Amino acid sequence: MTLFKWFSDWIGRLQCRTLNGPPADVLRAAGVPVELYPWLSDIADAEYPLKETPQGPVPDLERRHRTCRRGSGQYYTPESLVRALLAETGLGASSGAVLDPACGDGAFLVPLAQIRVRGGLPLPLSGLCGTDLDVEALLICLARLLAVSPRGGVPSLERRDFLLAPPAGPFSLVLGNPPYRVNLPAQIREELGKRYSTVEGEKDLYTFFIEGGLRLLEPGGTLLLLTSHTWLVNHQCVRLRQHVFGGYAVRRLFLLPARFFPQAPGVIPVVTEVCREPGNDTPVCVYDTYVDSQGWLEKRSAPADSFLEPTGLRLALADPARLKIFDRMESGTARLGGIARVGVGIQESLRREGRVSRFVSDGPAGASPVKVLRGREVEPFRIRWDGLYLDYGPHLTYAGDPEVFRGEKILYQNLRHETLPVRIVAALDRNGFFPKNSISYIARPQSPFTLEYIAGLLNSLVVNAWFAGRYFSFHVTVTQMRSVPIPEADSARRRAVEAISRRLEGIPPGEPLPAQMFRELSLAAAACYFPEDDPELLLRQLLS
Repeated sequence: MTLFKWFSDWIGRLQCRTLNGPPADVLRAAGVPVELYPWLSDIADAEYPLKETPQGPVPDLERRHRTCRRGSGQYYTPESLVRALLAETGLGASSGAVLDPACGDGAFLVPLAQIRVRGGLPLPLSGLCGTDLDVEALLICLARLLAVSPRGGVPSLERRDFLLAPPAGPFSLVLGNPPYRVNLPAQIREELGKRYSTVEGEKDLYTFFIEGGLRLLEPGGTLLLLTSHTWLVNHQCVRLRQHVFGGYAVRRLFLLPARFFPQAPGVIPVVTEVCREPGNDTPVCVYDTYVDSQGWLEKRSAPADSFLEPTGLRLALADPARLKIFDRMESGTARLGGIARVGVGIQESLRREGRVSRFVSDGPAGASPVKVLRGREVEPFRIRWDGLYLDYGPHLTYAGDPEVFRGEKILYQNLRHETLPVRIVAALDRNGFFPKNSISYIARPQSPFTLEYIAGLLNSLVVNAWFAGRYFSFHVTVTQMRSVPIPEADSARRRAVEAISRRLEGIPPGEPLPAQMFRELSLAAAACYFPEDDPELLLRQLLS
C-alpha cells in the first residue's frame, strides 16, 4: 500500500467517510489545521509494508530504507515497553506539556495519549509535542494520535533537529528513544561541542539528548529516556554522569536485556528517569530482568553518588555475597598496573579513509614491515596469525614502543561483550607481533610474577568473574586491566598456574581448550587468591 493511500483510508475511517488525495488535502477536509504541519508538503508517496498495532495496520518504518535508518541511528521502540514504563512510573497521568524529541511514529506519545484519554482529560492531545527529522514518521505519528482522540485537540509535531534547534519549552515531561550513532561527522561534532557542556571523547549522539532534554524541564519536571547503558559505564562519560547524578534526582534505571533491539545486538538499553530537582540524596532504584509480559522481575537500590563511577551500575546489580569475595580478592594484593607495564596497541590514523587499514597488507611492504595482529587473532593463551604485515613508522598516529612490541608479552582483546561469560581473552606472544588498537598488551612483570602466571590468572574463571562483577562495558580498557588484583601467592601455587598455562599454550590455535584442563586452571587460580579456602567451593560461589 502507498503511504498516501494508507493515510487517506486511516483518516477517512475516523471521519466515517471516503477521503482521497495527498495528506494536506485529507487533513484539510477533516478539519485539521494543516498550517501547523508545514512539513506535509515535503512527503513523497511510496509503497510501504504494513505492521499490526492495537489501532490497526500502519506503515512499518522498521522495514523501510534500512540502510538509511541505520545511518541515522533509528531503532523503534516496542509499545509494550512504553506501557510498562508509564505504568511503573505513573508519568502518563500528567496533564502538563510533554515532548518526545525523536518521536518517530509515536511509540511513546500514542500510549501516553491513551492514558490521558482514559484519565478524562478534556483535550488529551493538546500539549503533546514531538520533533523528528523524518517527515514520513511524523505523518504516521499524527495519524495515530488523531485516532486516539479525534476531537481531543491537535498535537504539535515539528520537523526539527532537536539538538541544533531545540523547541522553546519548558515541559513537564521529556520522554522517548533518541537515535544512537557514533563516528559523527566532524562538523556536527564541532557544532554540538559548542552547545553542550558534557561533550567528552567519542560521544554517541544519544548522550546529547540527555543533556538537551534536562535543559527543557520545568521545575519538578521529569526526563524518561531510553538509551544505551554506555553513558553509565564508559570512562569517557564522566562529565555526563556528573551532570546528571550531581545536578538532578535520578529516580529509576530500567535495564533491558542484551539484543532487545535485534538490529543493534551490541546495545544494552536502559531507561533513565530523572527529575529536575536538586540533590542526589535519594537512592536510585535499579530495575533488572525484564520480561515483556511481566515487566521487571528484580528491583534493587544504590546510592546516587555511586553511579558517578563507571563501576556503579555493575555494583548495584551485584550479589552481596559475591561482592565480599571480590573484596577479599583485592585485599592485600598487588594490582596489575603496579607490577607490570600495561598499554595500548598501534593506531594507524584518526580517520578512516578508503580502506579500513591503510598501512596493513598481505605481505611485507613499506620501509619497515612488521608482523601485525588484530583482536580476532587472539585466543585464550594462543595466537592465530592471519599473515598480515604493518608498514611501521612515524606515519602512524600512535606507534607505541617498538622494543616492547618485539619482546615477550601478553596480548588481550579490547572489545568483548559484557554478557559473555569470559570477558578477558589473553594470549602469550613469544614472536614479537605488533598489536593493532583492537589489542592491548601486558609486559615486563616484576619478579616473582611471570607472564605465564599472569596469563593463567587473566584467563581463569576466577578473574573473569571478578572482572564481570566490577565492570559493565563493551570495552576492556587499560584502566580496568590495571586494576585487576594479582596475588603473589607462594611459589608452589604460582608454579601450578604457570604449568597449566604452558600446557594450554601448547594446544594449536583454533582447537577448543579441554574443559577439564580449563577447570584445573581456575581451581589453581582460586588457590592463589584464597590459600586457606576450599577452591571448589569458591569457584561454585563465583559462578553461581
